[in-house]
This record gives sequence, C-alpha cells and structure tokens, in this order.
Amino acid sequence: MLGPLELTGPAGPVPVPGAKARQMLTLLAFASPERLTIDQLVEALWADPPPSAVKTVQSHASRLRRTLAGVSGPDALSGDGAGYRLDLDDQLDTVDLARLIRSGDAAREGGDAELAVELYHEARRLWRGEPELPDTPTGEGLRRRLRDERLELVIAHLSASIDAGRATAAVAELGELVLIDPLNERLWELRILALYRSGRPTEALRAYQDIVTLLADEIGVVPGPALRSLEARILTHDPAIDDTTSLTIAPRRRHSGDIAYTQSGGAHIAYRSFGDSGPPLLLANPGLLSIDALLDESRLAAAIERLARTRRVVAFDPRGIGLSDRTQPVDTITIDDWVLDACAVLDAGGVGSVDVFGSAHGGLVALAVAARHPDRIRSLALLNPFARYVRGDDYPHGPDPDLFASIQTSSQRVDSGPGIDALTMISPSVATDHDYRDWWDTAGRRAASPAAALTLIRMMSHADIRAALPAIVAPTLVIVRTAVAVYDADHGRYIARHIPNATIVEHHDANDPWFVGDTDSVIRAIDGFLAPLDRH
Repeated sequence: MLGPLELTGPAGPVPVPGAKARQMLTLLAFASPERLTIDQLVEALWADPPPSAVKTVQSHASRLRRTLAGVSGPDALSGDGAGYRLDLDDQLDTVDLARLIRSGDAAREGGDAELAVELYHEARRLWRGEPELPDTPTGEGLRRRLRDERLELVIAHLSASIDAGRATAAVAELGELVLIDPLNERLWELRILALYRSGRPTEALRAYQDIVTLLADEIGVVPGPALRSLEARILTHDPAIDDTTSLTIAPRRRHSGDIAYTQSGGAHIAYRSFGDSGPPLLLANPGLLSIDALLDESRLAAAIERLARTRRVVAFDPRGIGLSDRTQPVDTITIDDWVLDACAVLDAGGVGSVDVFGSAHGGLVALAVAARHPDRIRSLALLNPFARYVRGDDYPHGPDPDLFASIQTSSQRVDSGPGIDALTMISPSVATDHDYRDWWDTAGRRAASPAAALTLIRMMSHADIRAALPAIVAPTLVIVRTAVAVYDADHGRYIARHIPNATIVEHHDANDPWFVGDTDSVIRAIDGFLAPLDRH
C-alpha cells in the first residue's frame, strides 16, 4: 500500500480492477486488522455518497474476497453486510516498514548509528509513492497522517546519517526538504547541524537566520528551544555539538509509539493511553495541548503518572487540534463535534462506562458528553469548569464579552508589539520558569496555528451548555480554585447547583491548569471521589 496498490500472488501480480475497489482494499489494508463498518467505508469512499453506495461497497467486497482467496486463502477478507476486516498477517508492506523502523530505532538507541542508517534506508525504499486513497475528507486525513509518518522516517534516517559521520551527504537532501516544508523546525535543525558538521559553520548560522526570518514573517513566532540551543552551541563552539553520543538532534517524537487513531465523522482522531489496568478515566485537557506533548513537561507527566497508577487514563486530540485531522474548517468545529470524537475514542478502546476528568475548556467536553450520553459516564470530575464563560444578560459570571475578546486578541498577537502575557494570568507560579514557558509555547505551536487557536478559544469561550446540566445524572465532583485571575469561581458554583448529584470542593490556588500549583490536593480529591465507586 505504500504507493500505488500492488497485489502479488504465487504466480505474480494480481490485477484489482476499478478505482473504488482499489481504494476500498487500500483502506481495509491500512485499518487491518481492525474492522471497518459499512458506514465507515461509505463515508471514506464518497464525499457525497450515491443512493447505491452500500450495495456498491458490498459488491466490491464480494469481488475482493474472491480475488484475495487466490492470494492468501479464503479468510483474508471476512465480514458481512455490516462491515469487513482484512487479515493478511505479515503480507503487508506496512508490517515490513514497522519492523525496519523499530529495528532502526533500537540500533540508534544502542549507539549503532551505521546500522540504524541502513535499516532506515531499507524502510524508506518501501515507499513507492502516494497510496491509492479516495479524494474525500477521510482519505485526505489518512493521506496526511501517512505523509507525517513518512516524514518522521526521513528525519530519523537523516539524523542517524549525521550521527554516523555522513553529514555532507545529508546536506543536499535537507536543502530540498526545507524548500518543500519551510516551517518545519526539525528539518532546519538537522540542516543546520549537517552544515556545521560538514565544516560550514558560517552557512549553518546563515541557515539559522533564514528560519528566524521565515517564522517571523509567516506565523509571527520565534524558533523553538531546540533551534535556539543549537545556535548558541555553534556560537560558543560547544565541543558537545561534535559528539554524537551527547547531542541528540531531531529524534523521533517521544512516546509516539502508543498513539493510535480512530475515525469520527470522517476525521481521524488521535488518542493514547497511560497505565495498563484499572477502571478507564477519560482525560479532557484544558485549552490547546496536543497529546504528543503531555509527557514532555515534568509536572504534567508526573500528574498523569499519579492518575495512571490505579486506572487506565485515556487522552485524545479533538478534531482540529494536534495530531488529529485538521481538514474541517476550524470555524465550523463545535463542542458537539468534540463529543462525537470523545465517544469514538471510547468505542475504539472498547470502553463502555467511563469516569471523566475535565478541566477549564476541557470541562465543556466532559459536561457535554455526560449530558448527551449518560449511559456512558460513570462519574464526572471537573476542575474550574464553566457551562458558559463570558457574561450575559441572564448570566452574571465571567468576563465582559468585549473585554474578553480584546484580551484574547492581545494575548495571541503575532506582530512585534507588546501583548498580554497569557501565561502570567493562567499559571503565575511557573510563569518565570523558562523550561515550562518553552514547553508551553512549543506545545501550543504543535496543537494549532495562532489563527486556529484564537478561533477555537473563542468557540469554547462563547459556548453555552447550561441547559444540558440538569440532564447529567452521574455523580459529579466540582473542584474550584478561587484565586485564578482568568476564572470566576462562581462558574463552578453555578454548575454544582444545577447538576443534581454534584459535590463542590474549593481551594485557594492562583493556577488554572490542574497539573500546576497544588496538584496534590486535586488528585487526592479525585481519588477520594472515585474510591467508593471503584469498590462497587
């Protein structure tokens, strides 16, 4: 599937006629061994399904089953009128790809850069071109994910090549790659390092100035901490920059191996789990934090680890954020879309009834899921939640809408003028911690562009789900931090009054994120709240 579809049997190539049939086989192969329902296949194959779409899928499945029987036996494609599953074991090129990448990662971690280069090179050779996928939102989402994964492989290969002393050979390809993807800081980081190790430090520093200018002109940000640190090492002639054992440049994303995808309304939704056993806990994080950044900050990683000691914590990126598809126009995304995404993640994980922990903006999703799917929610824990954030004629809590809009615009400025420092208001106890600030900025860039972030924050802050609160029947814990500059404690008190089975706990803390400030009190409150439910 890593290119135009090719099916090979004992006697050689096997034709698979028809574009839709080929696309359907490709979709089933990428989903293997998971089952795709008829509805998922119809949605994936047609942007505007014809009346005959279901029968067409069934007809294609029948022909594909006969074709595959001669290649891999009668059970290669199983299913019925409700859905289909492709099981070709190790006969897929993606299986070979994953094996080579794992071996390359292991070789590099073991210090054998030469072997890693060869393994990554073999993996790259498996990619023959663009997979045959439909021109639909689902197809485009999968196509984008595959491009990202292919780029990760290229970065791993070139990084290992530089570590193996082949920096000069890597320079040319990196020059082409930054022209194709000019805002990718990891590619620039590799290119700068390759230039430096090729004996061209002046060109390396010039390349750094090029990415500084590009980032400022295109999206109004400065380079991330990795690029800035690399420039500083070059300027100070840090000897560690020549030591491949002490300087790791552009590694594959940390903790990416446990990230999985499911489908929701035509979008691929990324999710991951922490902890292997215990009752499931769905984590709806505040604001815009991509799941691949959750373990990159020590406070957040430690807080998640504590939650995961006795339960399986599941986190996800709603559509439009982080690793999930961003194909839907950001100004059309709603809380209802994110509720669908949360339920799709629960379905993918085989989770029936779940405890949910939501904080700040994430509390909106938690509240909405609990109200609209009461059969799926065992309990609800909330930190600094709101059912409506801005003040209104019938709601006296929160900031004035016009004042809030001006604050948001100022805090999201991308020009060189001064703006409001959101971190000082949101997390004052860590606002002067440079490592935390670097993580926060980097995580935000990975989650959404400045314009998309502003649009999504406005959507969340102007949502109003007050009418849904009485429908929440699950036991609910509301934790309110009373000294947060950007949070009106009366939001939480309002929610506690309007959910039938709610308990409220108040703490004096000036930090909005649940993993900053007095995190111990938050986790102890949640553990104490869930303990009686776990015993039953």
